[in-house]
Amino acid sequence: MKVFLPFIVLVLFSCANSGKSDSARDDTDSIDGMTVKEWKKNYVDSIMKKITKDAIFDTVGLSLAPIKVTNAKLFKEEYSSYRSISLTFKNVSAKKIDAIRFAWYGENSFAEPADMGSSLTEGYGGGFTDKAIGPGRSMTLQWSILSRDGKKVILAWPTEVAFADGTKWKL
Repeated sequence: MKVFLPFIVLVLFSCANSGKSDSARDDTDSIDGMTVKEWKKNYVDSIMKKITKDAIFDTVGLSLAPIKVTNAKLFKEEYSSYRSISLTFKNVSAKKIDAIRFAWYGENSFAEPADMGSSLTEGYGGGFTDKAIGPGRSMTLQWSILSRDGKKVILAWPTEVAFADGTKWKL
């Protein structure tokens, strides 16, 4: 369903309305007291951002992950105004794990996507570790993400796990 939603939105807004040209319609028609141009800028852009966020934030299958993140928090680096991230996680599988890739999403004080160490997508970041962790064991690790405005971590999750026996789990 998420795949079809952007196409539905685009089709709805690209259909011709009466015989007017797009520029004439944008200047004369109004929706909720705004011109069509203003409405597109305010609402369509926010809808597309939400659809994109939902697609990236899709963590279906996370309940089957061999790693559970039990605590995720931002902390200030000593002698710096930047923040780093600390994750505590547990191996809930019956196998020894050799490496893990993580992803996380965080927000600033205004509940907007924060700088979380990735220049590609606002609010998202990621890291990995190649420290082995045995079955039933927990571990806490930190990553320096140089966040300028991060306030809190909304969610952190494993995206890929490499087991000692050579098998892999991937979200």
